[in-house]
Amino acid sequence: MGNRNGAVVAMDPKTGEILCMVSNPTFNTNAEYLSKNWQRLSEMEDAPFLNRAVSGLYPPGSVIKTIILSAALENGLAGEIINDEGSIEVNGTTFPNTKNKAYGELDIEKAYNVSSNVAFINLGIKLGGETVKKYYEKFGIGKSFEFDLPMYKSQFGYKEEMKDDEVALASIGQGNVLVTPLQMAMMVSTIANDGVTINPYLVKKVTNSTGVPVKNGNGGNGNRAIKASTAKTVKEYMVSTVKTGTAGRAAVRGIDVAGKTGTAENEKEGREHAWFVGFAPADDPQIAIAVVLEYNGGTGGGNSAPIASELFNYWINYLNK
Repeated sequence: MGNRNGAVVAMDPKTGEILCMVSNPTFNTNAEYLSKNWQRLSEMEDAPFLNRAVSGLYPPGSVIKTIILSAALENGLAGEIINDEGSIEVNGTTFPNTKNKAYGELDIEKAYNVSSNVAFINLGIKLGGETVKKYYEKFGIGKSFEFDLPMYKSQFGYKEEMKDDEVALASIGQGNVLVTPLQMAMMVSTIANDGVTINPYLVKKVTNSTGVPVKNGNGGNGNRAIKASTAKTVKEYMVSTVKTGTAGRAAVRGIDVAGKTGTAENEKEGREHAWFVGFAPADDPQIAIAVVLEYNGGTGGGNSAPIASELFNYWINYLNK
């Protein structure tokens, strides 16, 4: 990550074991240092005490299209063809693609590969707000779960009946939707885990002085979010997104990587958050990753995907040998 602010979470998508958790900026945990510098650190604008991995709340941008894609596949929209003219107007609000790029006629795999806002807003409106909200909840967004560290709960942010422009925002990960990097690692682990949610944990076990376990980690499978067949199709689309779409820089030679990028607008105009989520190897997932670079001003494909590529390569080709 270098000196860029944000977070990385890597987990085993089959067990929930946290393999890596990074929050930047960080701070020196030495007690004497903290005592001398507490006031300065606590007043810093970039909040080094905030554990961004579990308590940073960000709009997810286009990585959330993974959820909308799952909903579309399970609700009769798998064969949709959308004419993408570069933008779409909903209730008087115009929603453009990145750089207003028009893609023409798209099936849903190509729409996912190129991350078409127009296509996914179309899909979200056809699904309806109730279904969009239901699938967010299926993937655990807005729900509480146990973890080893204090954390913030991700937020769907729409409680009443949704208007079409609100559905449009939720379908592309904007508006009142806020997520943590841990939650996005859990989301992509659900796809890797054949559609079953996975509970994350940091501490594998606690033993007494004689080495006898007195507590095991709280990982393991949660609920079935989507059908295994749906997860298989989403996985295939994520692989093609790395091979031919926006997530090309997440690729690792000799390994099929599944991924999705996102670039999320926020209150700082021109300083978008850059996202990547994915897992590898696609046919036997060993590691699932979520990366967010906050106020980065770049794209997820350009800035976050290369970080994930390095981690995939390091874990699979070196640490796991």
